[in-house]
Amino acid sequence: ILFTDDMTTPRDKIFQAYALRWNIELDLRSLKSTLGMAELSGKTSDVIAKELILGVTAYNLVRLIMIQVGKRDKISIRELSFSRFLTRISALSGGIFVRTFEDREYVQNQIAKAFSDLSGLRHPRRNKRRPNEPRKVLQRGTHSYLTSSRAEERAKLFQG
Repeated sequence: ILFTDDMTTPRDKIFQAYALRWNIELDLRSLKSTLGMAELSGKTSDVIAKELILGVTAYNLVRLIMIQVGKRDKISIRELSFSRFLTRISALSGGIFVRTFEDREYVQNQIAKAFSDLSGLRHPRRNKRRPNEPRKVLQRGTHSYLTSSRAEERAKLFQG
């Protein structure tokens, strides 16, 4: 819809498509920042592909739990915080999933308990918009600026 040039698409459809695009941007932000996938550590294409697959799988598993909890409590998953869910799941994974095969009922009870109180897992309610972080101001005198052409500056560097 957004990449059409026929100009016949109604505005409502364009706005709906843009809203979906914004959700995709938020999901990519979660993948990159919360799951630490902004910079991949793999050296070969095979390892990078595996990192991507594991990262997206982890993301989808967290989102799946968020969807289930949201359906149960009739809450939109966009009201729930991805990073807070990830933290809760990480805390659970230490002790619960070790006992998965031993005591399935215990695991289910612990998971139900962990996600029974959603007040800590929602996005914080803000009364007013947060101010942008101020830009870092470099102090004068800490950086040397070019005072002549680059070629002359290089020549000075190599002479000294």
